[in-house]
Amino acid sequence: QFAGAVEAAASTGGQLMPPIMGAAAFLMAQITQIPYLSICKAALPAAVIYFLCVGATVHYEALKYDLKTMDILDVVPTRTLIKDVYLFLPVIALVILMIIGYSPFMGAFIGSCAAFVISFFDRTRWMTPRKVIDVLDMGGRNLVMIASACAGAGLIIAVVVNTGLGLQFSNLVISYSGGVYLVALFFIMVSAIVLGMGLPTTAAYVLAVSVGGPTLIEMGGDVLQVHLFVFYFAVMACVTPPVALAAYAGASLAKTDPLKTGFEASRIAVAGYIIPFILVYNEGIMLRGTHFEIVTAIVACVIATYLVVIGFEGWMLTELKIVERIVLVIFAVIIPFPIVLSIPQGIVVGAILIVVTYMLQRNRRGKLSAESA
Repeated sequence: QFAGAVEAAASTGGQLMPPIMGAAAFLMAQITQIPYLSICKAALPAAVIYFLCVGATVHYEALKYDLKTMDILDVVPTRTLIKDVYLFLPVIALVILMIIGYSPFMGAFIGSCAAFVISFFDRTRWMTPRKVIDVLDMGGRNLVMIASACAGAGLIIAVVVNTGLGLQFSNLVISYSGGVYLVALFFIMVSAIVLGMGLPTTAAYVLAVSVGGPTLIEMGGDVLQVHLFVFYFAVMACVTPPVALAAYAGASLAKTDPLKTGFEASRIAVAGYIIPFILVYNEGIMLRGTHFEIVTAIVACVIATYLVVIGFEGWMLTELKIVERIVLVIFAVIIPFPIVLSIPQGIVVGAILIVVTYMLQRNRRGKLSAESA
């Protein structure tokens, strides 16, 4: 079950990680007229922190259940990995092309051509006419899925805009939120997750940002922050029960219950539910501001991620008590937001909390070892 959940959480995070983010990120660049590279730059620290959360959870799960490492015979030799490193060339070419100003579509075309050429470096990977036809067929099928989802979203957007439903929704959000931006964010979060449960991420993002985006911007939100906020929750819908489509895929691989796998995946990916709010309230995580603000924002987020991981996992050196776990999670939520504490204060408090927890855990483990001896 845990293995299936890790697969779901990790694969879902792939849409958040630059340089090749999900298709919705390319649409974001078109809608906002913000260069795709700027979106990647703003999204990079948050994506790294997301995967730190997933990786740390796996690490402490292994410690908790004393899971052993793989047999050396089952590990792919380093020589084999190095021999195949040229397979990254199309991706590298795509990134370089976007950096120097090519559109994502032209970059993807040239990257595909590069992939075709390097396939001939190894006879077992040759792109024969049959393989080319299969790839074109697969690409066409994927294109139909994305195009139909976007076409459906376009129809709904047209209805929302032309009937005034968007304005009504905006007025409702502002009214029910009492003009409080945080409450409005929660409303948009719920709408993005609900839409994402029944639609592909791209369509869910387009719908949610078309309906809720103008509302948040009208309330003073930054365009890129608003779009990344909606994008994150459209992605996180993939691991949010009861639907959690990514969890169904992970459960089918691990042969486990999809609903339980979904809840486990949402626990592993818990950072994905906090990061969007950090993007809104702490611009440093988007690499904005002074060097000091950026560094402190990233450090605060890393500390908060560590606290939330051990809090949810219930393990550091040994089992954590329920009160300790609650305290850790509460401070994990407080530290990255400059509301209760300033960011530097949050870093100091977080560091002290980690040291104190470590000392308590070390003493507790020593007592347990003495009792077992």
